[in-house]
Amino acid sequence: MPPKRTAANAAVAGGGGGRKKGGAAALYEMAEPFSNGTILTDLCHKTWSIGQPIAQGGFGCLYECRSTLSKTPIYVVKVEPDSNGPLFCEMHFYLQLGKKTLQDTFIKVNHLDHLGVPQLISHGMHISLTTKRRYRFLIIPHYKQTLANELRLTNNHIGHCLDEKRVQSIGKQILDIFEYIHSHGYVHADIKAENILMNDSIHIYLLDYGLSRKVSLQYEEKIQRRHEGTLEFTSIDVHRGAAPSFRGDLEILFYNMLHWLGGRLPWLIIHDGARVQQAKITARSDPSGFIQNIFTNKNSISSKMLDALTQFFREIIQMNYTDKGDYQRLREIITCKSRQRRSSIGTAVSSRKPLIDLAKEDEKEEEEEEEKKPERKKRNSPRHSTTINRARSVSRDRDRRKSRNEARSPSPPIQMLSARTPTLNKLNTLSTQSKNKISNDDIEDDENDIDMNVILNPALSSTRIERPRRIQAHPSPIPAPPPKITNDYYNKAVNHNIDDKICKKQPITSTNIRSNNNTPKNEREHSDIIAKVLAGIPLTNNEIRRVIHRPK
Repeated sequence: MPPKRTAANAAVAGGGGGRKKGGAAALYEMAEPFSNGTILTDLCHKTWSIGQPIAQGGFGCLYECRSTLSKTPIYVVKVEPDSNGPLFCEMHFYLQLGKKTLQDTFIKVNHLDHLGVPQLISHGMHISLTTKRRYRFLIIPHYKQTLANELRLTNNHIGHCLDEKRVQSIGKQILDIFEYIHSHGYVHADIKAENILMNDSIHIYLLDYGLSRKVSLQYEEKIQRRHEGTLEFTSIDVHRGAAPSFRGDLEILFYNMLHWLGGRLPWLIIHDGARVQQAKITARSDPSGFIQNIFTNKNSISSKMLDALTQFFREIIQMNYTDKGDYQRLREIITCKSRQRRSSIGTAVSSRKPLIDLAKEDEKEEEEEEEKKPERKKRNSPRHSTTINRARSVSRDRDRRKSRNEARSPSPPIQMLSARTPTLNKLNTLSTQSKNKISNDDIEDDENDIDMNVILNPALSSTRIERPRRIQAHPSPIPAPPPKITNDYYNKAVNHNIDDKICKKQPITSTNIRSNNNTPKNEREHSDIIAKVLAGIPLTNNEIRRVIHRPK
């Protein structure tokens, strides 16, 4: 595959590929040629036999390759010195995104029938027997021809270019590839016809991921990275020295599609990277004018395709450095099925329906109703009767319009509730009524229960309860224990009687329960207990039982 540009000055190279950087060989070591039958051993200890050379890449050679266990199928092996960076980047990409399970999942989720990313077959390291140098090799599937060969073979009255439908098909498949690799944070950065391979006339595969890398989230320009890649197709971000980006891949694809359709890019005759960069910046200032100027023969491309290319270019210009493309929309633009069309002048023509004009719609409905009505026979009537009929019809139409507008009018806005609204006032009155309403059961419970508010605040009661003075009760002397008798039988009998007394609980006799029914209601029960509680005197067990078992 053609070498990458890795130096500042460009030199013209022969062949169908793009112009290469002259310092590429100086920056990276070239691989030595391998003889037919050289055995390579991968990381899984599987052996592979090198066959005939297929092509000479920028930093290494491509050979036919077969497994030593079986003569078929034929694969391609790419061999480069282990110190070279491009094959290391390519191997890293295939290890991440060249897995069959990952690709099958993407195809199933996006309902695709094909994804043009090659699958990794094998990889490993090899030490040369003659020079003792270490080489890195990568084995991928074999493909029949490149798109560059198809361009050379295609020769019509316009020149070496592809049909519109063919370019649309290739562009759509490359957008599928972009969506796959961009979703995992990778970019290709070197799309061109020499890196697009195929086995048939429909499906394509994008190869050569030597410049592929993870996208940087920060825009940073470096002098040593300027004009990297193929000069006529590389993006403006790379011209400035920034890392490749998602929008850069789309820009490279756009320049390639112009080239495949027969457009004459104005910077093809320029060999200086800075001048090429300036020419691409100038093209951005007038997208529609630039696209019309590069197609000298207007019969070579349709007006729909010109509009689609203009719209595609505008979408790329509007993207930021870290933005991913709207791939579904870009596919629709390429296939001329986009929702929003742009004319060749550059003005946007919206395909969406305009907002509904009620007056015009009413007129249309009236006309339709008049057409539906059967034609009535004209009668000779006086003039004043016709005027009356007209006035009636006008008033009917007016009423119809009002009813239609009322039906179409949106629902009134929701009224924000405030403290002044009548609804809240009603709610407040209901809540206060429910609070003030007391049932008979509550009154009976209040009569029987102890009023704790009165206990806490004696001023609330009609008869004020004075706090009695604290009287220190003299504790009764504790009786001395009986003398211990050494007779074991007597001790057991005494203990047995005590346990029986404890276990047999006597029923509580309510002696202090209200016995006199003639006592007035104002006289409160348990006044002695309340006085003790207020004085802080501890209650006896009988008093506690009285409070607990008071009648309700």
